[in-house]
Amino acid sequence: MSGRPSQPPKSDLFRVRTATYRPPVELEPGVWRLRVAQPRFAANYVYVLLGEIPTLIDAGHPDPETQRQLDRGLKFLGLSRADIAQVLYTHTHLDHLGGGMKTWTAPELVHVEHRLPASAVEAGVDVGFGDYTIRLHEWFQWMNSLPDHPYLEGLRAMRDENPKGTPWLRIAEGVGRTTGRPLHPGDVVPAGDLRVKVVDVHGHDPHHVAFVEESGRWAVTGDIVVGTPTPLVPPMDDDALPYREALDRIATHAPARVFPAHGLVFDDGPAAIASTASYFDGFSESILRNLGRLSTAGPVGAASILQSYLDRNPQFRQADVALPGVLLGGIHCHLTRLERLGRVRQPSPNAFLPVAA
Repeated sequence: MSGRPSQPPKSDLFRVRTATYRPPVELEPGVWRLRVAQPRFAANYVYVLLGEIPTLIDAGHPDPETQRQLDRGLKFLGLSRADIAQVLYTHTHLDHLGGGMKTWTAPELVHVEHRLPASAVEAGVDVGFGDYTIRLHEWFQWMNSLPDHPYLEGLRAMRDENPKGTPWLRIAEGVGRTTGRPLHPGDVVPAGDLRVKVVDVHGHDPHHVAFVEESGRWAVTGDIVVGTPTPLVPPMDDDALPYREALDRIATHAPARVFPAHGLVFDDGPAAIASTASYFDGFSESILRNLGRLSTAGPVGAASILQSYLDRNPQFRQADVALPGVLLGGIHCHLTRLERLGRVRQPSPNAFLPVAA
């Protein structure tokens, strides 16, 4: 398979649906990939490392169907939840940490908690591993503060309920409880019969890490390297500046293969990372070009750039109603990164102008 991030089938990318169960796949000796349902956005993938310390990397969404599929995958491997010794999390979003915090409650199970990397602390980030519900509230407040825009309607609807009618805040409540030992970037953790190194890749989430197999054969990258651009949402403390730096950081480890949380496995890890970085840079430059074109009459916000982007990419009009709203957050994050790099300025809140070269 190419290292270039491939678009998944259109049904996986655009439709509001829940993925059906598929049996686990062994990627490397003792390393299994389990596809589990992710409400609204089809599927994500968790990883089981078999051996002396049976380990789960990420635990999926707390939705009951997701957890049923996870149990079924474990049964395929001859395991039950009671056999898992520890859960490692790539990051603290609901579809990765939520299932573990809400449904994996055996007292002897170790949930490994991340500590913020020093670079994030120095940048003023003050987000605890258990602050997901707080950040979710802040996301909704941010959406309410934006000017009315038709493409926000779907995202705002997610405030109140998921496709099955369960309020999002009720789902997230209690996700932040933390148990178990702390984990720091640079640590080497026994998992299965292997050892994985913890690499700081924060940006998509303040607590985002990747797990790189000690000899460099593979890396589980969560949402940092995926088949489609990873979303960035400002009030969830997503930050495009360290995210781009994280791509360079994971590239120095040159994992031979990349195992993402969404989309296809990449058999050429360095090429996948380079392609993701190239896409990020290209998207940032396209935002800057659109800003220059749209701001001749004065400052413009992310919503105007989003509208221009949707006009040029009509396939997104048939997308999941939440996708344009997520794109809006990503555009805003890119604009604030460009501002910190001195390439745009923000004369008033949420209104930007390019800086003359």
